[in-house]
Amino acid sequence: METKAGKIAALLKDKKVFYVNIEEPDGKGSTVETVIEDPHGVSCSVEDKIITFEGSGKTASFLILENAHIIANRTEECDVISTFAGNGGLQIKSSFEENGKMKLLLDTNLIYYLAGISNIYGIDKAKIENELLKYEIYISQWTLVEIISNDDILESNKESMLKYIAEKRIKNIPIAGVDYFSSMSRNLADYIYSPQKNEMIEAVINKKKESEAILIAFYIKTVVGVFSSALYYKIESDGGKGKENYMFSTFHFLIANENFINEKAQEYIEIFYDKKDESLFRNNIDGFIYVMLYANSVDFIGSQREYFLYYFPEEERALTESEIAELKENVNSSKIANALLKKVNGKELHNISKKIGDKNVQRALKAYEDEFRGNMPKGLCCFFMTITKKLFSEGMKVTKNDMIDSQLLYHYPEIQLITFDTRMKNIINEFDKPYYTFIQAFEDRCRC
Repeated sequence: METKAGKIAALLKDKKVFYVNIEEPDGKGSTVETVIEDPHGVSCSVEDKIITFEGSGKTASFLILENAHIIANRTEECDVISTFAGNGGLQIKSSFEENGKMKLLLDTNLIYYLAGISNIYGIDKAKIENELLKYEIYISQWTLVEIISNDDILESNKESMLKYIAEKRIKNIPIAGVDYFSSMSRNLADYIYSPQKNEMIEAVINKKKESEAILIAFYIKTVVGVFSSALYYKIESDGGKGKENYMFSTFHFLIANENFINEKAQEYIEIFYDKKDESLFRNNIDGFIYVMLYANSVDFIGSQREYFLYYFPEEERALTESEIAELKENVNSSKIANALLKKVNGKELHNISKKIGDKNVQRALKAYEDEFRGNMPKGLCCFFMTITKKLFSEGMKVTKNDMIDSQLLYHYPEIQLITFDTRMKNIINEFDKPYYTFIQAFEDRCRC
């Protein structure tokens, strides 16, 4: 069948978007299909090497060439990208291309490897470099920050990595959309040959700590907020008794503890840089989160008995002794509070959702996700909501690297991230399987 490029172009003009991933891993022309229909109703089917897109009464079909490895992989806000590693393959220019090449963002570990500073088991460096020739290559400024601030790396190795970036003309993109390190990133020699190198390193580390603490605090507030909302929805589903009391009480709980959360996040970051103990960091954050959830569950229990644990100043009063005794009894008999208290005391709690009700937690997660989508970059929203969901369903602990990794998705999906980090790939796979599949296919092509 002849390629119908005109009809494909018509689909693109209408901004119709679809997800497609076609791989030919054995190099013999066979295809593996992953198709996801998007909310706009555009679908795709593959039969005998002919791929067909359909949507809004329009159809476009074209032949998959022998060496085609990726057809399309994008999300609802973006145009489609089509890439072929074959002779004469149809090329459709999109916002994901520069100089006719698709944009790739390499994570820091890949730069370490390519510059000869570290190893990645089972990966062939020559194959990676050959693959990269097909793309326009970028790094995040977080990579520059990581290189400069890492005191586990020899100074000569830092210079080797920065020179590699400069020699390969790898472009960098700003951190969180702001060019915090503009002079350094535009001229890496400013770092390599600067007599004020130590002052630069100190400034970079301080900025990094500040940014990491903000992200950790944001994550903690998200978890506590989702938990509070889920308890509110539980009250609704149980008949609504105490709903207004809890809404008032938990609002004051969140506001009153905002600065406290910020301070604890900064404290735990400082402890990490002092001790260099990732396990201690995870346990500190995990333990603090469950203390906050336990405290909030006491608010929840109090609201059911119509106790106000937080008051307007003119109405402030202490609970009576009998009210305190009754509240303690109710807390001690609460399955939710007891489960959280056991977690605070070091016991495992894999599934908070089961204690509150899956539907209530899912409703709270969706409410937060909808709010985030309108107020933050999509990649950050997807990342933070995914790790929050996994905490509620699996008890997954957050790591310090999660905070930095989240920033690699600031420009998602406009730039395709490439990482061989299993944890990061698994998180991405939770919210965008085609995007993940592209990463995995790239990695597979680079194996020894």
